[in-house]
Amino acid sequence: MLFKDEAGQLGLLNLHCAHRGADLSYGRVEDGGLRCIYHGWLFDVKGKCLQQPAEPPGRQFCERVRQKAYPVRELGGMIFAYLGEGEPPVLPEWECLTAAPEHRFMVRSLERCNWLQGLEGDLDPYHLSFLHLAMKADIQAARGTRDAQHYEFFRRGIPRMEIEFTEFGVRIYGMRDLDNQAYLRISNYIAPNIAAVAGGAEGDGYMMVWHVPIDDEHHFKYRLDFRRTEQPPRFDSQIQWTPGAENLPPRRLETRWLQDRAEMKDKWFAGLGSDFGLHDNWATEAMGPMYDRSQEHLGHGDRGIGRR
Repeated sequence: MLFKDEAGQLGLLNLHCAHRGADLSYGRVEDGGLRCIYHGWLFDVKGKCLQQPAEPPGRQFCERVRQKAYPVRELGGMIFAYLGEGEPPVLPEWECLTAAPEHRFMVRSLERCNWLQGLEGDLDPYHLSFLHLAMKADIQAARGTRDAQHYEFFRRGIPRMEIEFTEFGVRIYGMRDLDNQAYLRISNYIAPNIAAVAGGAEGDGYMMVWHVPIDDEHHFKYRLDFRRTEQPPRFDSQIQWTPGAENLPPRRLETRWLQDRAEMKDKWFAGLGSDFGLHDNWATEAMGPMYDRSQEHLGHGDRGIGRR
C-alpha cells in the first residue's frame, strides 16, 4: 500500500494490517500516518504503530507491533521501492531521472505477457527492419520532417551487430550504412529488467524502459523518453493504460490490434499504424502469456538476446 502522509512523506506498507489483516488501501491518511478503518490502528511511513485506540493507556502494546514497510524514493517522475532485506542498494541517479520534468515524457502500458518477453523485444536490433518499417506512401508524407530519416534508415538492410559484456549487463551495437554516413544504434540491457535504447530521430537523448512483473503473465512497461536540449514529443500513445480493466486500449489482442490490410500495401509494413510501442506490444502479447521457449529456434541474429 503506497501513500503520502500529510507532510508529503512517501510510505509503502504491507497491504494487510498487522492487527487483523484488514486491507490498508481503504485506510485514512491522518494524524501522521495511515489509519486502518477497521479498528483505527495508525501506522507511520516507516511502519511504526502510533495508535491502538482499543488498548488501555500505558500498556505500550504499540511498541511491540510494526507494520512491514519498504524503502521508497521518488525520482524522475517515478517511485522506486526496494522489496529486499537489509539496506537498499544505491539508486542510480541517471541523467534521464534527474533532468527537469520538461525534458522527459513517460508512458505506462499494461502488457499481458511475461515481463521477459517484453524486455527481449526492446533489445532486439533486427526487428526494426520489418516490424517498424514505413512503406513508400508514409515515407513520402514524412518528407521534410524529422521522422523522414527515422523511417528511412530502417529500410537500409540488415544491420551488422556486435556484442559487449558490461558490468551492468550487455551492450548491443547495430550498424547500418546510409548514403554518405553510417547509423550506429546502441541498445543496453541493464540487469535485471531495464532496456536503454535509442529513442526517436529527433533530439539528443535516449529511451529507458522498465519491465516490472505483476505476476507470471502480466507486467507493467514504463517507457521514459529523454532529451537533453529540448522537450521530447508529447503524444497520446495507443498503448497507454490507466487503472481499470475497461481502460484497455482499442488496439489489443481481442481486436487483433485493428490490423489494416490496406495499410500494409503502401503505408506500414505491419498494418498496425505508426505507434512503435504498439508494434512491440503485438509482438510480445501475440506469443501468448508465457511463450514455451523450447519451441524457439534461435539464429545468428538472436545472439544479443541469448547473451543477456
